[in-house]
Amino acid sequence: MERLKNLIDSSNINQLKLLKFNNLKNINEIEFKNNDLLVYIIETNASKPFFEFVVKEYDNLNYELDNGKIPLFIAIENKNWSMVNILIRHKADINFCNNNGENILFYLYNNEKLDSKTLTFLLKNNINIKFKNVEGKSFIEKIIEGNNENFIKIIFNSLIFNNDFILSFIQQGKNKTCLSTQSINKMLINEKQKLKITCSMFHSAIDNRNLGILKILLAHNTNDKIFERCNKY
Repeated sequence: MERLKNLIDSSNINQLKLLKFNNLKNINEIEFKNNDLLVYIIETNASKPFFEFVVKEYDNLNYELDNGKIPLFIAIENKNWSMVNILIRHKADINFCNNNGENILFYLYNNEKLDSKTLTFLLKNNINIKFKNVEGKSFIEKIIEGNNENFIKIIFNSLIFNNDFILSFIQQGKNKTCLSTQSINKMLINEKQKLKITCSMFHSAIDNRNLGILKILLAHNTNDKIFERCNKY
């Protein structure tokens, strides 16, 4: 055990290859038992070449240990973006859920580890923002309840009328595509409908007296009848 840890700490790839273990599974079973080689090198911030060498030895990167540790979750929590990108490149699923029914968004938020930079990164890497936790709540509903206006701004600004949407308009202009007013209005409505706004979101914003969140919801709402439904509650 000590010898292996010394090799990891020194990032000696060649020596690791020479260890007399049949395969990575044996290394984990014999040396780490309740832990895991990959998790260990993430937590100890091993060098990039060493990390890549170990990652390539894993057939599956989407797993949770008995102690609740998940490789991608730990790398993101530690903000080791180099490791995170390597894991994602080797098929680590950013939408993987733990045994508590949390995806990485809920996991970080519930443990007070989520910040603006991490949220932006996850949104850019296609985190499923519509995923619901064991309570049946989406992440947007959860953070509105928590009165987190900053996160709400980041989500709506990242997903609606973002750079991709603007660039598509520019490209159509370059292609001299003629768009009718009706077509443009339809595109705007479709863009707003990327995120479903519910009655519970309005109720939470009103209960918290958060005018900022309420304005964001009103600006992006496309359902004129939502207020009729909300009034029935």
